[in-house]
Amino acid sequence: MAAASLTNIPECSICCEDFKTPKFLPCGHTFCLDCIERYIGDKIETFHCPLCGQDVTIPVGGAKMFTTNYIAQTVSTQRPSSTTSTDTTSVIGETTSPDKTEVVGEATSHDTHNNLV
Repeated sequence: MAAASLTNIPECSICCEDFKTPKFLPCGHTFCLDCIERYIGDKIETFHCPLCGQDVTIPVGGAKMFTTNYIAQTVSTQRPSSTTSTDTTSVIGETTSPDKTEVVGEATSHDTHNNLV
């Protein structure tokens, strides 16, 4: 049975990192401001979304004028630190420690229960 990691937080599909100033495109996809600016390059009117290929009109003022995706921004800043748990890796449906694996009913973190998504 596959389990999703608690660190499976959305990330930019251009840079494959946590979102930095995430911007919504009209098609609904989100990218880092810097990434979409580099992707647009010297285009001045339209470009194709990197994921779905939809024509996107570049707003007056450039990519910074796309709507900020505050949900992605908040989720990225609340990503649990990789140093939060030293002896247990938590995933939804399964907790693995160095000496055992046990199935659990909910996702937990060994050191703290405040990092739940």
